[in-house]
Amino acid sequence: MTAFYCHRLQEVVFAQLMADEELSARLSGLYDEVPLGASMPYLAMGETNISPAGLKDRQGNVVTFALWVWSDGDGQLECKDLLAAVDRLLSRHKPTVPGCHAGEIILTGAAVTRQYAENGSRYRGRLAYKVQLYEEDAA
Repeated sequence: MTAFYCHRLQEVVFAQLMADEELSARLSGLYDEVPLGASMPYLAMGETNISPAGLKDRQGNVVTFALWVWSDGDGQLECKDLLAAVDRLLSRHKPTVPGCHAGEIILTGAAVTRQYAENGSRYRGRLAYKVQLYEEDAA
């Protein structure tokens, strides 16, 4: 079932992002689970949702996922710039996911939210994507 390929999709997305030297140099880390006390800016995997989207001859799913960028830079610009850098690497990219066929990664939404804290503002950026995954042809 393609539902179980979403973890492989996450691995492919993470690898694509960390392979970019410029982005990697700007982030303190890319996390599935953010460690306590992680320094900013960093990128974290957000929610993942899976919906059935099969074809006549094979099973498939639409996988939606979110990536969060956290920044404590002055103003929103650092967060927005990091979101743009991530999107340049992912949007309209057709990932190679072992065990299945994948469509293009499509951006479905983006936002930046300011969070107030005692020691200053933090900014949380969110990118939402979707991609279709189908089982490989049975041989």
